[in-house]
Amino acid sequence: MSGRRAYLPLAIAISALAVVLWLGRGLDPGWRLIAAAGCGYVLFKSAAVVGPQRAEFLALTGRARIFFSLPWPGFDAKRFTKRGGDMPTRDRLAGGALRMTAGGLAVVLASLNHESWGDAASWVGIGGILLLVHLGYAYVLTWLAQRAGYPVRPLFDDPWKSGSLGEFWTERWNAPFVEMDRILFLPPLRWWLKPRVAAFGVFLISGVLHEMAISYPAGSGFGLPMAYFGIHATAVYAERTVLKLKTWPVAAARTWTIALVFLPLPLLFHHAFRTQLVFPLLQAIAEVLR
Repeated sequence: MSGRRAYLPLAIAISALAVVLWLGRGLDPGWRLIAAAGCGYVLFKSAAVVGPQRAEFLALTGRARIFFSLPWPGFDAKRFTKRGGDMPTRDRLAGGALRMTAGGLAVVLASLNHESWGDAASWVGIGGILLLVHLGYAYVLTWLAQRAGYPVRPLFDDPWKSGSLGEFWTERWNAPFVEMDRILFLPPLRWWLKPRVAAFGVFLISGVLHEMAISYPAGSGFGLPMAYFGIHATAVYAERTVLKLKTWPVAAARTWTIALVFLPLPLLFHHAFRTQLVFPLLQAIAEVLR
């Protein structure tokens, strides 16, 4: 596809997702989360495969298509068109397994103590899920893909080493989301906007998608995830212009990054999300464990 035709699959995916969200508005919070996040992911990845990634996907072997389509959450099919590259280190596998274990234990502890811990249990549960999935399972899956010979980039690449918010969002945190933005959203944004404005637009799109996955299922808190990403978009712009973050000492730059990620986090995982989705999940896990 070329020109504006390349955007047609994305337009269809967005339209279909809007219908799903409208039809699912009366469902329970958990099912709204599945409808928003699950259907959104499937629709956007399908748009990539039949649109800008079509040639790369058709060039894959049968085995590579299965791996890319099912367990692999990334959007860049080119990573599976060739084999080889450096063999993965066992440190990635061991670190991922260790964090999966720690995250699972944190979720169990939060579940068993959710009544006495109150809102703190929901934060421990969120931290446990991030350790279990994002910083645990994602590392193991990356190791398996690289072990199979596919030169994929890490899904999450030691985000605690980020020396700026720009590095955190573009290189180290959630590679599938970065690939989706680069493949699906940046081209049409650049069609209408200047590069710097288009980059700002990606943060706004991230805000919209997190509203869909967090505020929509919770039924409240709209605007808070958008505020989180608005703060980060402004901070990234400041890093590259006023602050000149590349000239800072490494420790100071990392402290800045960690602070900007964590301090506004209640805007992202707001009260409605914690009470309507995280707390009920902990309650359900506790019932199973008991």
